[in-house]
Amino acid sequence: MLIAVVALLMVSCAVLLAANGHNSHHETGAANGGKTNTCELCQKPIAAKSEAVLESSTDGSVHHYACIECALIAARDYFKGDVKVHAKSAESGAKIEWARHQGKWQASPASAVVMSLPETSGTCQQDHLVFKDDTEFSSYAKTHAQAAGHKVLPAARVDAILLAGKPPAPKETTCPVMGKTVHPTAGTEWTVYKGKTYYFCCAGCKPKFTANPAGYLSGSIKPTKGAKGGACGSHGDAGCAEDHGGTCGGASKPGPAQKTSVHKQKSVQKA
Repeated sequence: MLIAVVALLMVSCAVLLAANGHNSHHETGAANGGKTNTCELCQKPIAAKSEAVLESSTDGSVHHYACIECALIAARDYFKGDVKVHAKSAESGAKIEWARHQGKWQASPASAVVMSLPETSGTCQQDHLVFKDDTEFSSYAKTHAQAAGHKVLPAARVDAILLAGKPPAPKETTCPVMGKTVHPTAGTEWTVYKGKTYYFCCAGCKPKFTANPAGYLSGSIKPTKGAKGGACGSHGDAGCAEDHGGTCGGASKPGPAQKTSVHKQKSVQKA
C-alpha cells in the first residue's frame, strides 16, 4: 500500500513539473506547443496553405504560425539556440525548410524564395508566401494579382525577409520598456506580440521586453522613463539620446549632436 502511494505521488510531481516547464516557455512570448488554429504570434487564423511550423531544439517544443513571416519573427525574438521552420510552397505544396544553427540560417532547397510584402490587407496569408524557386513564383504570379510585379527574396536572407514584410510603422509610438516616445525609422528595433507590433527606443530594450512581454504590458513591470546613466538599453554611459535633447529612434549610438551634449555634461560634472 505504501509503495503504491509513493508511486502515485511521484507521478503527480512529474506531471506538475512538466506543466510548470510548459507554462514557463509560454511566458517567453510564444504560445503553447500544442496544435492550434490560431497563430501564436499575430493571433490570426491559420490556413493550411501558408502555415509555418517552428521546432525548437532547446526544449523540443513545436509552434504553429499563420505565415513564414510570423514564424521567423518568433524565431528571431523569442527562441534561443537552434530552430527549424517548415512551410509549404504556395504553388506546388513542396516542403521548404529553414534551419538556424549557431546563429546562421540555411534554407532547403537552396533555391527557395519568399514573397514578403508589408501587411496592409490584414491577411498575412496573401502577403507572406514561400516558393521552391523563382520559376514557381513566376507561375504563381500569373494567376494571383497581389503577387504580380513583386520581387522575391532568397529564403536564407531572413533579416531582409522580415524587414520587407514589416507592417507600416506609425509616425509616433511609445517604447514599452522605457516609456519613451519613439518615432520609428527603418533601423528601429521592433517585434510582434499577440498581434501587435511594438517599437523600442534602443536596441537594449527589445530583449528586455521579449524576455517578459506580459510583465511590461500588464503593468507589473513599470517603464523607467527618464532614467539616465546607461539605463536605456545599449546607449552606455551616454544614456538615451532623448535625455540629451535628441530623438531615440533605435540608433545604438548617439549622433554628433548628442555626443556634444554628453561631452558638455561630463565637463560640468568634472568642474
